[in-house]
Amino acid sequence: MSSSALLHLFLVTATTFLGSTSCHAAQLIFADEFDVPGPPDPLVWSYDKGDWGWGNAELQRYTDDSKNVQVQNGKLVIRAHRVEDAGRSQFTSARIKTLNKVTFQYGRVEAFMKMPDLRNGLWPAFWTLGNDFPIVGWPACGEIDIMEMGHSSGIQEGTVNRKVGSAAHWEHEDDTWANYFDYYTAPSNLNDGSFHNYTLNWTPKFLETYVDGTLVWKMDISHPNCPADKCSEFHKPHFFLLNLAIGGRYTDILTPSGITAPFPAELQVDYVRLYTNQWTHVGGSYFGENEGSYELVNCGCPTTCTDTVLNRSAPGPEGTFSCRERIEWVISNLQLDEKDACAVVGNEFPDICGADCNSMTCPKDDLVSTPIPTATREPTATTTTTTTTPAPVPNPPGPPGPPSSTPKPIDCGCPNHCTARELDQVAGGFTCRARIQWLMDHTPNDRMSEKKACFAVSEEFPSICGRNCNLFHCDLFGENHGDDNDNDNDNGGNDSSSTNPPLDSTNGNDIEERKDDQDASSAITCGCASCNDEVLNRSVGDSTCLERITSLMETQHKSELEACRLVGEEFPKICGGEYCNPDTCTMDCSCGSNSCQSSILNRLVMDKEGTQTCRDRIHSLVETTNVSVKEACGQVSDQFPSVCGQGCHPESCSVFPRTTVRDCGCPGTCLDRVLDQDAAGPSCRDRINWVMGANGLGEEDACSLVSDQFPSSCARGCDPRTC
Repeated sequence: MSSSALLHLFLVTATTFLGSTSCHAAQLIFADEFDVPGPPDPLVWSYDKGDWGWGNAELQRYTDDSKNVQVQNGKLVIRAHRVEDAGRSQFTSARIKTLNKVTFQYGRVEAFMKMPDLRNGLWPAFWTLGNDFPIVGWPACGEIDIMEMGHSSGIQEGTVNRKVGSAAHWEHEDDTWANYFDYYTAPSNLNDGSFHNYTLNWTPKFLETYVDGTLVWKMDISHPNCPADKCSEFHKPHFFLLNLAIGGRYTDILTPSGITAPFPAELQVDYVRLYTNQWTHVGGSYFGENEGSYELVNCGCPTTCTDTVLNRSAPGPEGTFSCRERIEWVISNLQLDEKDACAVVGNEFPDICGADCNSMTCPKDDLVSTPIPTATREPTATTTTTTTTPAPVPNPPGPPGPPSSTPKPIDCGCPNHCTARELDQVAGGFTCRARIQWLMDHTPNDRMSEKKACFAVSEEFPSICGRNCNLFHCDLFGENHGDDNDNDNDNGGNDSSSTNPPLDSTNGNDIEERKDDQDASSAITCGCASCNDEVLNRSVGDSTCLERITSLMETQHKSELEACRLVGEEFPKICGGEYCNPDTCTMDCSCGSNSCQSSILNRLVMDKEGTQTCRDRIHSLVETTNVSVKEACGQVSDQFPSVCGQGCHPESCSVFPRTTVRDCGCPGTCLDRVLDQDAAGPSCRDRINWVMGANGLGEEDACSLVSDQFPSSCARGCDPRTC
């Protein structure tokens, strides 16, 4: 155990309280000083692992390998690597969290960190999520981004190593989400080899963040001023996360070839500290459940549910635990109240726990259910054949008999990916399907919906049940795991990009064109210049891009842009990318494909309505005022002429001063016949010229960039690094 594990027992008075007007003396209540070499303190930290894109089309695989995360020389080091695998670049890194171990509500948080060189594609972050995340999911849990760096706007401006972002995210109406964010550009690079202080100050009235004492961002979370509904997401316990991501939508780099940052890359953390203010509450197993702790009463069965019954042993495949331990685990991990948890365990072990402590069958009283705790209390095994004591989702009791009726089909909200093959995987002696169905059937009062049950099982068995049957991991966020498009999933479903070449339509392994219904696309354009009949009629599984889009519009009442976005993210190579995904395509501003591109559309603009990209402004106008994309392009360009108007105004599509590539520094090999090669529409010459003007790059740098994006067309003879 590290010495930091005892710090919460010794409150150290701090002399200042950044940003607070209270006279309350801040006290150090938690700190991890990272002073014991080896893995991060297991009493404090656990790991997120996987390579599913994490809802942001990220490119890395998170691991718990010491190559990616370890404590050394008094510092936590999260290290990202580029690994060559089967001819294509992959990345490994780490993400650690304090879920259920260290939770806090209000206080001042400080992290002293040293950044790597982020140019371009690295995305470090220090942030929080609500500790109810495993049950309610994102965004209902709430998210506070204390610091994150690597944003695409910093890349475009050349300030990526100076620009720090802070944000809050919360649930909005109709199961959507909203955010509030801002950026601070430091006077010098933050990857200067020094450590810098990143701070969150959180009170019941506001959130505010600082870099080295300079205010970055502040949000009013007091009633009734908060833009979130009662701001409930920011008035409950949260847990910490630290990670180093590679690529993704935050950076606007969605393919490995776009990552230019040097590797290995290290995010170093000297310490993480939590100071109290007058409202601070802490919880989690690290604190012995000081906050959110509970004492099991009697399940609402005062005459029968005695200590003798609660202490009975209830053996299961995962080990032997008492009825009390099982009930307390269900309360904490499934976020049920006492009576409902007693009913769950009573139904699972009817002869041991259920006869006397099942709140659904025993004599009732007026017991008020105990509050849902914030900390996890895992059972301690009394008899077990394993060396660990996992906290199990309750197991279905015994072999099930013939069903009384045909069970409702399960898809977990992931109809394209949560297939029978996924659901019938065995996890701990029972299939994922059986575990999900059991939770739905045995949780009283319909408290466990299908999606929540899927989420709970997925979180317990992420490598078996979690990848394709978790609403927050599957196709709604651009995953590509289903049977119906295995052929195009060679890069994790995350290789769509605004600059990627379209697939060669002659490649039968990737695209099979549907010959019928050629005229079915009619009015659907997705607001994209390249979203034509040929693309819309491409086959994906047993339907076409167009049929999937129109189905979402008709059955789920999605707008055209929303439906196009979802289908485009699900099938980026076939329907999305440059074609019919309004978030990544060249918009149909009537300016052709060589002017109104993502580097312009993704620029940020700010006014009284908040901060958005040019693209989002255009989409918002289309969806709220029913104007055409062309008209919206004109209105946004007129409103922000210097930011959005260069290249995206339908009446004046000029973009940047014309520059002319000569020979890319390869006079003997970069000939006209190479420069005039087709590169997904424009020629290599046109793309190089555009990059030189739009991004302000020199000729050789522009040639290198275009060669990386179109190696088969433009790299042979015109790549200055190899010619």
